[in-house]
Amino acid sequence: MKKLLITSFLAIASLVSIAESKKKDAVIVSTAINCIIEKDKLLADPNLHLTEAYKDYKIKSYALTYVPKLGDKEHGPYYEQGSSFATEELAVLFTNLNSGDRLYFEDVILEAPNGKIIKVNTAAKIK
Repeated sequence: MKKLLITSFLAIASLVSIAESKKKDAVIVSTAINCIIEKDKLLADPNLHLTEAYKDYKIKSYALTYVPKLGDKEHGPYYEQGSSFATEELAVLFTNLNSGDRLYFEDVILEAPNGKIIKVNTAAKIK
């Protein structure tokens, strides 16, 4: 009985961690690899992209916060619709990006073809 209880607990814990990791990796910033991206690549492709597991979803909106590595306070959140962050306001902000700066995309709203809505977060560090 004890062995069955422990096995059941481990199985549930595994399923929860798989679900959480799937949710975490729903969105990628531009062409980032392991959440790290070069400034020129970010500027060449200023979009959030869905991972394979969420390819049928649509990015509805997000909130972006920019945190410089040195000294300055955070900027944002900037609330945007869709998957692009190529707005005029953000373009001006991105001209000041430096190595070590971080971009946090929070409350990214994804909509499934059946109308189901989920909320995820992602981030990128400038290389």
